[in-house]
Amino acid sequence: MSITGVSLVRNGNQLRYPYKLMIKSMLSVCDKIIINCDPTDDNTYEELKLIAAYHPQVEIFVSHWDMSNTGNGSMLAGEINKILPQIDTEWVLYLQADELVHEDDAEYYKALTSTVPANITQIEMLRTYFWGRLNQRYVPNEIYLGRLFKSG
Repeated sequence: MSITGVSLVRNGNQLRYPYKLMIKSMLSVCDKIIINCDPTDDNTYEELKLIAAYHPQVEIFVSHWDMSNTGNGSMLAGEINKILPQIDTEWVLYLQADELVHEDDAEYYKALTSTVPANITQIEMLRTYFWGRLNQRYVPNEIYLGRLFKSG
């Protein structure tokens, strides 16, 4: 089953988001990756272009974000929704710029999309938080996020 990865990034370098690692983790799962980028002045857009030149399955979707609408997450949802019409695969993996797929889980997610019943439209993933140090794992109330879902 084919999977398209989607994400968004703005000022990724200035804010020190690990967006390059996020893309690398998506490459092991996704056949195609579309990144919505607001090309601001911190050279994130230029670095994304270099990544896309090296990895042809990475596409950059340029969008100028409306930063006056950031209160409840609707701006981020709107930016992701701009990408969705470009998706031609059955499954979508959505990660934010500070999220990764663990390398040991890549094959699992690829196989999972081929085996779930047809009426399943979303697969929830356990989110692991790291606080302070990478060896301090914190999972508040076993939070699951629907990051893998059917397109359309």
